Amino acid sequence: MPNKKILASAAAALVLAPAAALADQFLCTADRAAGFSYDKVTEEWVSKIFKTDSKWIVRIKKGAATYEVVKMGQEEPTYECVAPGKIDAVIRCEGVGTFVINIKAGRYEARGHEAYVYANFLGGDEKAADVWGEIGRCSAF
Repeated sequence: MPNKKILASAAAALVLAPAAALADQFLCTADRAAGFSYDKVTEEWVSKIFKTDSKWIVRIKKGAATYEVVKMGQEEPTYECVAPGKIDAVIRCEGVGTFVINIKAGRYEARGHEAYVYANFLGGDEKAADVWGEIGRCSAF
């Protein structure tokens, strides 16, 4: 008969494994980016392919049990996140757009749309910034 302590330890390890698998930080790199840009000559929004040089750090927020997303080279976070549950491998973040990372799949989606929707409300020009979306891959480090 198997030892009860060994069985209990194995069961506890299986339950806690997803939580232990979460890394403190991830590096996310863009694969593709597209969206809309305002053409001042035609005075219309046009579709556009954007550069894919974005790199993001998804890290544990200091003093909190949640994550934040910082664009590589910047100090302040662009997105604040909701910590994933023990089973849910998806981290959802909001800020200047949205950022969603699936830890198990190692993929992310990011969108920036603040200028088009909020510019007039904030006193800015909705034509001044692009509306974009990007997809990419993430790995723990």
